[in-house]
Amino acid sequence: MTEKIALILLILKACGLAGYAHSNRYTGEWHRELPYYGEILHQYTGTPIANSSNADEAKYGRIANPTVHVALNQLRKVINAIVKKYGHPDEIHIEVVRDLKLSQKAKRELQKTQKKNQERNERHGERLAELGQKNTYDNRLRLTLWEELAEDPMDRCCPFSGKRIGIQSLFTADVQIEHLIPFADCLDDSQSNKTLATRKANNDKGKRTPHEAFGDDQGGYCWDDILDRAHRLPVNKQRRFAPDARSKFCGDEWLARQLNDTAYISRVARQYLTAICNPSQVRVSPGRLTALFRRALSLEKILSEEAGKNRHDHRHHAIDAVVVALTDASLIKTASYYASRGDIERLSDRLNAMEPPWKSFYSDVKASIERLVVSYKPDHGVQAALHNETAYGLVSPPDDRGVSTVRYRKAISALKEKDLDKVTDQILVAAIQAHVKNATLSYEKALLEFVEKSRAKKCTVEERMSVITIEDAGGTPYKGYKGDGNYCYEIEDLENGKWGGRVISSFEANQAAYRKFLDDGKSKRISYDGRPLVMRLCRDDIVAFDYNGRDTLMRVATFSSGKISFAALTESNVDARNRDKNDVFKYVIKSPNSLRKVNARRVFIDVIGAVKDPTNRYGK
Repeated sequence: MTEKIALILLILKACGLAGYAHSNRYTGEWHRELPYYGEILHQYTGTPIANSSNADEAKYGRIANPTVHVALNQLRKVINAIVKKYGHPDEIHIEVVRDLKLSQKAKRELQKTQKKNQERNERHGERLAELGQKNTYDNRLRLTLWEELAEDPMDRCCPFSGKRIGIQSLFTADVQIEHLIPFADCLDDSQSNKTLATRKANNDKGKRTPHEAFGDDQGGYCWDDILDRAHRLPVNKQRRFAPDARSKFCGDEWLARQLNDTAYISRVARQYLTAICNPSQVRVSPGRLTALFRRALSLEKILSEEAGKNRHDHRHHAIDAVVVALTDASLIKTASYYASRGDIERLSDRLNAMEPPWKSFYSDVKASIERLVVSYKPDHGVQAALHNETAYGLVSPPDDRGVSTVRYRKAISALKEKDLDKVTDQILVAAIQAHVKNATLSYEKALLEFVEKSRAKKCTVEERMSVITIEDAGGTPYKGYKGDGNYCYEIEDLENGKWGGRVISSFEANQAAYRKFLDDGKSKRISYDGRPLVMRLCRDDIVAFDYNGRDTLMRVATFSSGKISFAALTESNVDARNRDKNDVFKYVIKSPNSLRKVNARRVFIDVIGAVKDPTNRYGK
């Protein structure tokens, strides 16, 4: 599930410690636990699906949007586990960060944007290393905002003063990150509301919108020139230069958008949760206010000394959940009061001056966060993309290791320098090398220039790789496809007492023979190759083993022949960070037999973080 739902149940003991009193207790009937959502949300589910293999869907139907369907089912599991342990809640506070009503096209666009941001961060990390600057969020943000100012680095200048901002001055105190619409007025700390400005221009602008500060051409600033420079910025930033920007992005209009429960998932989730709690006590918290309250409570310091949320640690969701739990009706009412008067700065001051909910609040939250166990939802289904779309021509059949020599077409603009040795057209290679050598640009830019001038688009590349071979009617392999993922790693107990095993690819897992094998009860005890099975590991399965002198829970991040890569449960964005040379995070890599030496075994974590170790060793 790609969308985040931060859920908090305020049970009596916690509320008592916080000094809150309960009132308006619900006296009507409620369900003992959350039923299937279709039983409650009739207006959203449509016609029952008579031929469905799922009894609930056959009786009540389902929400057509698959993301919302999965989210509500997961919500049900979490709620029912909490109710079973703690009883019915007196209040439920829920924060929904993103509307889940996304089309397939919108999801693809979101994934594309996330991938683009990840690649940009990696590129910026390398650039910062070249410049001798620390790879911090603030420095990466400065690079991003700098690149937005103009396509040509020579044209990148302060939007207000027009003074050029060069790469050397970018990381000095003379250049500042500035909120286009004052943060105190709109609570918008996103990149969409930020740009770079010289220190003087930022001071001259003050706590005003661009038009309020410079629209009258006072102080040596020319509004027409400012608008010309603003048009180089992304469209969502250009709008913030409009005369009516304040009314559009803050004040009553903004508050109405934030406090009204209009997002699809907010409506659906809130209505669903009233099945087990007094409807007046199920509240959706405005997402943008969470950051302001979190900073006022100093909770960001629990996971990082850097300002802002530490998104490399999954526990930042739990910290947000604490804030959401404390965001009661009186706080929202206070925010509404100040926002309606355009005075969020005083709200911020008031929050910062607040006493903590109880004396040991910070230390109690810190201790809870440190004890927290992150739960994952592994996918053990064999359904997956079996191979990528590129067809590889076979130059030679597979050798004993299953590696073939293959040829395929590749865009010239995508060639790395190391790829040139694999290009079959040596005349083309010589032309590229000559152009790059004579150019004053970087390799990547010189290559793009070569493509534009030569009008050459693609070339043939030859290399050795393992592919899934496709045979003709006579049984002769004639083309191949690269496998698009692995299903699991089967770890076996070998005759010599060691552990071995092999990877089962998604392609192999989807063959009839392997599917039949999984349906056989014996598959829980033996591997596909017929040896005693120690454990079968899929991505996001949890394994406990001795690490740095203590029994530690680790998540399976990825695996390939002979090695399994693990990450601590708290770590997020692990793939990109493992590839980032400047990030201290690195995978913990184990072979099957090295797992034997550290007493590894598969363990299970339920949806509320309870660890179930079949050997009863964890935590002892």
